[in-house]
Amino acid sequence: IFLRRDSERTGRKSWLFCDPARVCRNPRQYLELAAKHKTIVTDRLHFAICGLIAGREVILVSNSYHKNRAMYNTWLKHFGCRYAETVREAYSMLDKDYQSSWSLRNLLRNLID
Repeated sequence: IFLRRDSERTGRKSWLFCDPARVCRNPRQYLELAAKHKTIVTDRLHFAICGLIAGREVILVSNSYHKNRAMYNTWLKHFGCRYAETVREAYSMLDKDYQSSWSLRNLLRNLID
């Protein structure tokens, strides 16, 4: 799960997640980070695009001003990206193996319960 930690975040608990903009210094590092993961849940548009380029399953989560929804509807859904309004909705879209992961459930419990 890769969510914003800046003023554009939609959730209250930004400390729970990794913000790729804080750990990557260039586009190559974004691509390398995306390629390390089977599934990416993010509200970072550019990271979602990197995930799609890397051939990963991507769930793009809404942001505070609807840019993500517009880009999803215009472009990204045609490339296999999925869209969720909330992290809770994104969690429900994950396959059952991820949902049953003890560590993921505990991490998300703080956000979606």
